[in-house]
Amino acid sequence: MNIQHLSAHALADYYLSLNGYQEAIKFYKKSLIEFPYSVSSGTTYSKDSERILYDIHKTYYKAEMKDEAFGYLLGLMISSNNFQETATKKMNEYLEKEDRKKFKKEVDEALKTIQLFDKEKYLYTFTFRKKEILFDPFLMYSLKETLDAFRDSEFYKNL
Repeated sequence: MNIQHLSAHALADYYLSLNGYQEAIKFYKKSLIEFPYSVSSGTTYSKDSERILYDIHKTYYKAEMKDEAFGYLLGLMISSNNFQETATKKMNEYLEKEDRKKFKKEVDEALKTIQLFDKEKYLYTFTFRKKEILFDPFLMYSLKETLDAFRDSEFYKNL
C-alpha cells in the first residue's frame, strides 16, 4: 500500500516541478486521502500527513490561490504536532499585507464550520473564504478543547 502513497506523492512533486499546480494538488490529496501512509507509528503518520498538507499550501500559494493557501496553513495552526510553528511563521509573513482584523473575522467564521471528513483517516474539513480546506488534527480530544487551545495561542491573540 505504501508504494501507492509514495507514487502519488512523487507524482505531485513532479507536477509541481513543471508548474502543474492543479495536478500536483490532486496527487498530494490522493497520497493523503486515498493512499495514506501505512505505518504503526502515529508520530510518523502525523509527520507525513502534515508535510503533505504543508506541500498543498505551498502549491496553492505558488498557483496564486491565496485563499486556499491561507486555509491549509490555518489547518496546521489549529492542530499540528510538527508544522504548527512553521505554519504560524509563514502565516505571519503573509499577513503583513493583509487586514488582520478582517482576517480574524474570517478565521472565526471558518472555525464554526469544522466537521469530520473521514472518521477512519481522522481527517476534518472547514470552510475558509468559501473554500473547503482539509486538515488532519494531531490530537483532538474534543473540538472545543482544540479550538480553545488555538484561540489561546499568541497568533490568535495578536490578530
